[in-house]
Amino acid sequence: DVIFQQICQLANCEDASAITESALDLLTTSVDASVASDKFLANVKDRLAAGSYNIDPTILAGLTSTQAAEYIVSTIVNTILPPMWYPDWTGANEGCINDGNEDSYMRLNPVGYYLFDTLESCCSKHYSWNYNQCARIEGSAIGPNGEALYYPDWEGENRSCKNDGRQPAYMSNYPEAWMFADLASCCEKRYHWNLDECMGSSTDAASAGSGNWYPDWEKSICVQDCVGASPCGGLAHNWDPQYPSAAACCDSKLNWVTDCNTKSTSASV
Repeated sequence: DVIFQQICQLANCEDASAITESALDLLTTSVDASVASDKFLANVKDRLAAGSYNIDPTILAGLTSTQAAEYIVSTIVNTILPPMWYPDWTGANEGCINDGNEDSYMRLNPVGYYLFDTLESCCSKHYSWNYNQCARIEGSAIGPNGEALYYPDWEGENRSCKNDGRQPAYMSNYPEAWMFADLASCCEKRYHWNLDECMGSSTDAASAGSGNWYPDWEKSICVQDCVGASPCGGLAHNWDPQYPSAAACCDSKLNWVTDCNTKSTSASV
């Protein structure tokens, strides 16, 4: 038996395997050459003619050559190092894995860009947008005491922060970047241009709005900037033109609609 002991530098020990194969090839080549040499043949004859073998030298005269037989090689590679984490770009691409099957180009680059000692460091580098799912963190969209975190309502009215638990998945997956422990922090960071309204229009303190009127293009009427039953149409966006009355709104933006003012102010709308 010949044992090669090599400390792996790569998670799957591919480097140690390559060194072992090269050393084995060198060894077998050397053994083949030695066995086939005249010096080895003479040494074998001397050993057989002497000692306990005591074979007649005349009989050994017929021994003219020696050669190595076929080798049976078994290789066992063990690593004392844990597999390293790498981005799963060719798989689900939702996080990092450490199955030892990283691509060869990752192994050829310095540790710290493709290969990482910890899951967290790999996720921070390559999956910051999906960090919590990558790092196997659950329930991260709530505060330390179980309270709901605030997030900017970019997909809704886009004028305030909410804490209704309906934030987009990417915010839940990386709350450190998108979510806040309190309303003030969220408003100051994301709606500093609309701070007063943001502070009064979260899900736990609805805003009354300005009371002005603005056009609802889908319904072809004017609605009021407030939250509640008709004629309230919800809080106006900052790009909505606003008017002090339904009549002024209708005359300016919906003058082609018959009875616009009556339809707009009707409680049944």
